[in-house]
Amino acid sequence: MSKKLIKTLVRAYHKIPPGKRVWPGRVIFPLQMIVRGVANLYFEVYRVDGKERQFYCITSSKVDLDFIEQFCANAKITKTGELYAWNLRRFIRTHNALIIDMHKYLAPFFRDGLITVPWVRQVLDLEIPMEDLLKHISERKKITAYQAEISTDRRDIKKFYETVYVPYTLKRYANASIMDFETFNEYMLKKSGELLMVKKNGQHVGGACCVLVHNTYHWRINGLIDENFLNDGAMAAIYYFSIQRAKERKALNMDLGWSRASISDGVFSYKRKWQAKIYPDIKNRVIYLKNLKKEGLIVVEEKKLKVIVFSKKNACLPLYADAGLELKLVESESC
Repeated sequence: MSKKLIKTLVRAYHKIPPGKRVWPGRVIFPLQMIVRGVANLYFEVYRVDGKERQFYCITSSKVDLDFIEQFCANAKITKTGELYAWNLRRFIRTHNALIIDMHKYLAPFFRDGLITVPWVRQVLDLEIPMEDLLKHISERKKITAYQAEISTDRRDIKKFYETVYVPYTLKRYANASIMDFETFNEYMLKKSGELLMVKKNGQHVGGACCVLVHNTYHWRINGLIDENFLNDGAMAAIYYFSIQRAKERKALNMDLGWSRASISDGVFSYKRKWQAKIYPDIKNRVIYLKNLKKEGLIVVEEKKLKVIVFSKKNACLPLYADAGLELKLVESESC
């Protein structure tokens, strides 16, 4: 298979919305597997230039700008070339600092640096009484101003898609792929799904698409029509009513979805305030780091989650004492 054909197939594959990558049919399935396999062996190389540091980002997927931002804010990112998986070790030997975003099956070949993940999953034990779940939530008094409704009406789902999902995704995630409505409806809700709508004074302010699978109530996506409602406790209300609904449906756990693998991430920290425990999401991708580290970054070692700390005096640590993390004490890096 020629290099030009490989690049064409890989780029075409990454343009397909995630909800449509599961192609049906026995004829297409083998081709899908070939393209996926090739896509994971082909990497694009980018140089990241910041005021205080320079490093390389190598990826077989899209460039994760938000992840790069953790190590180098407002950096200039320039594509410098392409590599195949069998050339990665040579590139590592000749460069001082880099990030490699790759499929998890390549991780065993990269043991001389740190391994992290793009996302961690946070799961809440619903046997914890509601009053205990609320003890770290500063907006708990504001929740009483909101009401919740459950809907499976296509019109309500379409409104949520247009007023929450599309603008929220475009604003929050660089280079995001937007699902069309039919794919969104099928992928987000499936057969057991429902839309939880949160209102204030009769006005729809946001909500969450939720699916019950076995004993776990899953958030597919949540958001607000206007982020100004955050200060009024609207997001806390979405959490509160979603947890109530999960308990009503006899779920044992609630999957609050993905967060960045860093205890300094705002979404991650807020979910932790609701006492959600932390699990690595390593179904597909991992990230290798050479000579790059950041306090608060969650890494994976020996199938355990560990958080990098430069000092045990880190004020955030008590919040994570029972979150499923171990400490990894390292020397602070100078930039």
